[in-house]
Amino acid sequence: MWPTDEVRAALVEGTQILHESGDGRVVDPANLHLTLAFLHNVETALLPCICDAAQRACTNRFSITLERIGWWRRAGILWVGPAGTHAILRELVGRLWQELGDCGFTPERRRFTPHVTLARKVTRAPRVQTLVPIHWPVSSIVLVESVTGRSRSTYNVIDSWPLRGL
Repeated sequence: MWPTDEVRAALVEGTQILHESGDGRVVDPANLHLTLAFLHNVETALLPCICDAAQRACTNRFSITLERIGWWRRAGILWVGPAGTHAILRELVGRLWQELGDCGFTPERRRFTPHVTLARKVTRAPRVQTLVPIHWPVSSIVLVESVTGRSRSTYNVIDSWPLRGL
């Protein structure tokens, strides 16, 4: 999911205190996103199938509230996500993986934890565990390509699909 400019600005502002420690490498604000399905390296020939799968998986529009701060010690990832479970988001992810199965993809074995990565290579837990809630109205899903550069990656939106109105 690709945040609107307003959500992106709220993420940058709301998480500024987390980055003041200087620990880790902050994700470029232009790259902030919430991954529903990570597909790794994809052959160009599979793109039409992936696009069709994404379109079929689209559910109704919904909103999430980002308010929980997390840190995965082993991976060194500082992130923010919704508190508790989010049934509509989990349903969307389930539908997406089901449709992607027609393209030969299988879901990751790890339990889906909705999150926006804020920083990488973080070596210590943040002092703050919650932040001012950030309301994110979700009206579309996107297909994003990660282009790895010398020092950082750039994310490019390849296509997007609107979610249905309520």
